[in-house]
Amino acid sequence: MWDLIGRQADFPNTCTCDTALDNGAGLSWRVTVGPGQSTTLIHYTSFSSNGRVPLVAGLTADPPAVGAGGEVTYTLTLRNPNAEPAPVTALEVDLPDGFSYVAGSVRGATTAAPVRESGAHFVWRPADPVMVPANGDVRLTLGARAGSDNGSYTADATAVADGFSVVPVEDVAPVRVSVPRRPAPSPAPAPSARAAVAGARSYQDWADLAERYKPIVEMDRDDRFFPMRSPPPGD
Repeated sequence: MWDLIGRQADFPNTCTCDTALDNGAGLSWRVTVGPGQSTTLIHYTSFSSNGRVPLVAGLTADPPAVGAGGEVTYTLTLRNPNAEPAPVTALEVDLPDGFSYVAGSVRGATTAAPVRESGAHFVWRPADPVMVPANGDVRLTLGARAGSDNGSYTADATAVADGFSVVPVEDVAPVRVSVPRRPAPSPAPAPSARAAVAGARSYQDWADLAERYKPIVEMDRDDRFFPMRSPPPGD
């Protein structure tokens, strides 16, 4: 095992249980992390005197991309890999920041309205436990409305089962929210040269016009400005 770790090689998924050697066990994952990105790997080890293994939560989002205020359907799946049914007393979903639950949208394992415990953390506690069949699963769907900010948003999900542990999911079901950029306002059109000349009221106005509109503004011998082909302005 230590040789594989030193070579950063994958573990062979075997057990040398019949060989007399030092105790050792390990887990390995093959994962690719891009530049500037990060990833989190979590492993749960369950110790059970009765042989029960954890239920496994899953969460998906549809569609994966919406505009601001668009509606997303989340599906929480709870899988039971045991040979006996598992009673679930609570289902929990953490919606992304800025997302809101759509009232009356719950379908599947229960139609009970959720309780908002904090922020965007919603909990369903049905009057009777939801029974997850042996080697089967149950599903809960709910609608959420996206926020108004651009970005990629993820959610979390878990459950509470009587006599069983549950493996939660975190930062899954990504949804991309795209908000169109508002076009920059067009600048006000500059006044036409003739309109600017007609609006001149002072010597400085005429001096500015003479610099800006040389083809249509002239200066007379007395250093006065007047538009071409028009009478000179009064003093």
